[in-house]
Amino acid sequence: MHQNTKFHTYKNKESQFWNIKDNQETLRQILDCDKVFINEITTESDKHLGCDAVAKKRYSNSIISQSVSLRIRYDNRFTDLNFRNHLSNHNSELSKILAMVEYQSNYAKYFVQCFDVTNNKAKFCVKWRTDDIAHFVYGKLQDLDVYYKTSTNRYDFPLSEAVQYNAVCYDLSGQELKSVNYQYIIENYR
Repeated sequence: MHQNTKFHTYKNKESQFWNIKDNQETLRQILDCDKVFINEITTESDKHLGCDAVAKKRYSNSIISQSVSLRIRYDNRFTDLNFRNHLSNHNSELSKILAMVEYQSNYAKYFVQCFDVTNNKAKFCVKWRTDDIAHFVYGKLQDLDVYYKTSTNRYDFPLSEAVQYNAVCYDLSGQELKSVNYQYIIENYR
């Protein structure tokens, strides 16, 4: 299958997942917001901003909007968080995240990746602020290429390391969203 076709097939699966009201409600709770709007059609501008969704929360007389970058992973044994393209590519997610911190750009504030998706339901997820991702990357800059996989053209950051940089894990398997630690994820899902 051609790389572009695989990408669009995967994006269609992501769209199906995030268009389910229960998944939107879960995302709303994860982001602690009043409303989540999933981008139906990702524009060129959205791609540059890492914006797959917008979370809105009302504070007294104002509404705060935050953009969110979304991912899903199907059943597998890995707990890595994935970022597309090599840092040397100015269109890579990580180069845009670093620019967000350095130049105060409008890149997405949050990164959310759901794991073990089956029948459009995830078992657990991770929320990571993009400024914390930038601190992680800067802290690993000398050895960053160790995390890069040429076979998939992406960086895979182990969840075990991401939690040391404030990544937050949630168990999604029950009726209620539950914040959990890394060890819980390993004991229950790996």
